[in-house]
Amino acid sequence: MVTTAKGKPGPVYSDNLAQQATGSRFFGLGFIDYKQAYPHYEFQTLMFDEAVRAWRATGDAELEKMLLPLLELHLVRGRECFDPDGDGLYESYNNTWPNDSVWFSGGGTSEQSGYMYYGHRAAADMRRRLGDTKAAAAHDASADHIRAALDKILWLPKQGHYASYIEQGGHQRVHTDPWIYSQHVPIEAGMSTPAQAWQAMYYTEWAMERFPFPFGGEMRQTSNWIPGQWSIRETYPGDNFGMALGYAFAGQPVDAWKLFSGTFLHSMFGDAKPMRGYGNEWGNYGRPNIVSPGGLSHPNCGIDFNDITSMFGRTVVEGVFGYQPDYPNQRVRIQPALLPSWDHASLRTPDYAFAFRREAEADAYRITLQRTAALQLRAPVYAREVKRVTVNGRPAKFEIKPWAGFGMLFVTAPAGKDALIRIELSDRTSGPAEPLVLDAKVNDPLTIPVPSAVAEIVDPQSALVAPQTSSSTVTARADSTPGNRLVFLRMKGDVPWFQPVKLNLTDPVGEAARAAQSPRTVPADARWQTVDITPALNADLRTIYKQDYVSPRPDTVSMRIARDGWGAWTFKHWRIAAPEPKFDGLAALTTADGLLRAPNNAVFLRPSETAHNIAFTSLW
Repeated sequence: MVTTAKGKPGPVYSDNLAQQATGSRFFGLGFIDYKQAYPHYEFQTLMFDEAVRAWRATGDAELEKMLLPLLELHLVRGRECFDPDGDGLYESYNNTWPNDSVWFSGGGTSEQSGYMYYGHRAAADMRRRLGDTKAAAAHDASADHIRAALDKILWLPKQGHYASYIEQGGHQRVHTDPWIYSQHVPIEAGMSTPAQAWQAMYYTEWAMERFPFPFGGEMRQTSNWIPGQWSIRETYPGDNFGMALGYAFAGQPVDAWKLFSGTFLHSMFGDAKPMRGYGNEWGNYGRPNIVSPGGLSHPNCGIDFNDITSMFGRTVVEGVFGYQPDYPNQRVRIQPALLPSWDHASLRTPDYAFAFRREAEADAYRITLQRTAALQLRAPVYAREVKRVTVNGRPAKFEIKPWAGFGMLFVTAPAGKDALIRIELSDRTSGPAEPLVLDAKVNDPLTIPVPSAVAEIVDPQSALVAPQTSSSTVTARADSTPGNRLVFLRMKGDVPWFQPVKLNLTDPVGEAARAAQSPRTVPADARWQTVDITPALNADLRTIYKQDYVSPRPDTVSMRIARDGWGAWTFKHWRIAAPEPKFDGLAALTTADGLLRAPNNAVFLRPSETAHNIAFTSLW
C-alpha cells in the first residue's frame, strides 16, 4: 500500500487499465477505505464537501477538531492524485452519481476543481481560528490558484459557461460540451461572479434536452452526450435538484422553481401514463415514478435514494428559502429564491425559522436563528423605489445591486438570534423582468427594444458589435459567431437592474456551405474517381479491438479507456464485450467491376480482407 508520494504520484492500474487498483497512490495517504468491492468510486470528495457544510452550519468545535486533519490529508491526496502537474485544475474520478462510463483521462474538470476550492477555503478558516496564519495563507493561496485556473482555462468567455475538461495529453484541447455539474458546482463553491452564474445556468437551458410537464415545471438531461449510456444522460432527480440549487444561488427564482417543482412532482407523484415527446414511451428520460409513489426516487435507483433526498433538502433549505450559514465566522446569509407570485411563505427547521409576507407597501422577513450570528439578507426588489429598510423597527443602511431581472437588496442585521426586516417599497412590479428573446443571423443588424433608458450594456460574450442606445432601443450588429448568447442591459432608475437579453445567432449561409461540402444524396450525374490509399492502411479492421493499447499512457492516477481501446471502466463489470467488426456485408455492396457502392451511391475501392484494410491513427 502506497502511503506517501515522493515526487510524481504513482498509479497502479487494474488489469484492463481503466481504473486504479490496490497499491495505487489513489489508495494511499488521505484515502478513506470504505471497503468497496472494486475501486470504482471516489465519493469521499462529496463526503468532505458535506462535512464542511455541516461544520459551517453548526460551528461544532469537536467536529472541527476531528475534521481539519482529515480534510488536509484529503486535500493533499487530491492534489497528488488529481492535479499532479500543479496547474490548479483537478480531474474528476467517478465522484458524482452519473459518472458511470465516464472518464477524463487525467484532464482537469470544473466540478472537481470546485470541490477542492471549497475544501481549501474551509481549511484556511479552520487554521485561522487556531491562530496558524501561515497555514491559513497557504490554503487561501491554493484556493486562489484553483479559481484563477478555472477562470483562465475552463471558463469559456465567448460561450458563457464552464468547459467540461482540458485534455491531459494530445493537443490539450478544452472540451466545450460539459454536463450540468460543470456549471452548478463552481456556483455552489462560491467561485462564480453573479454574471458567470447567470450565464452558466443559462447554458443548461439551451444545451440540455428539456421536458416540460403538463402538471407544471420541467426536468432536463444531465448532459447532451450520446449515446446515452447509463447514467450519464438521464432526467435524474438529484441532478435536476442540483440545477435548481444553482439557479437559486444565482438569484434566479423563477427558473429555480421551474426545475424544483417539476422534479419534485415527477419524482413523488408522476402519472404512470406514457406521454408523447418524452423519448421511447418515457424510457429513462421522462418516465414517472411508478415504483414508489410519494418517494423521492428514480425508477432505476433505490427508494428515497440519498443522492436525491440530500439534494432535495439542500434545494429547499439553502435554495428556495436561502439559508446559508457560516457559524464558524458568526454569520448567516439568507438569500431566498421565492416565487414572485407568492405573498407569503414560511419554513421551520431545527436550525432556523423563516417567514415572508408581502404587505401593502412593504416586504417583511422574519428570521429566527438557534444561535447568535450576524445576519445578511439578500432580498429581490420588485419595485421602482425603496423608501427605507428597518431592522427590528430601526432604520438600517442597505445597498441595491443590479441583478438579472431585478435589483438585489443587501442589508445586514446586528448579531442576534431574531430579526424582523421590513423593506418599504413604492411602485411595485409583478416580478423579475422577463428576458428578451431574439433570433438573428450573424453579422445582421439588431434592434433590441428596451423598457426604459439604458445606463450600461454588459456584453460578456461579445455578441454585439458597435452597440448604440436610445430611449427605446439598443441597436448593433450581431457578432459573426453563431450560438446562444446572453447580454445584460443595466437600466436606469432608483432600483438598478439588468434586463437580460437572450440571443440566438444563426448562420444559415455558413451552414448551407458546410452542408454542400458533405452532400447526403449523390447527384444522378455524379462521376467518381477512386483514390488508392493503400500505402496509408496499417491495420486489420477485424482486430482493432483485440490489440493491447498500453502505451503511451501518462503515468498519473486516473480513470481511462480500457486497454482494448473500446471499454469504459463499467464494461468489464457489466460484461459488455468489445464489438467484432466483420466483412460479411461486403459482397452485397460490391459492383460488377469490383468496387464498393455505398447506400448513398458513393463508390470506393474495395479494401483487402486479408491484409491491411484500415488507416488507424491515434493520439493520446
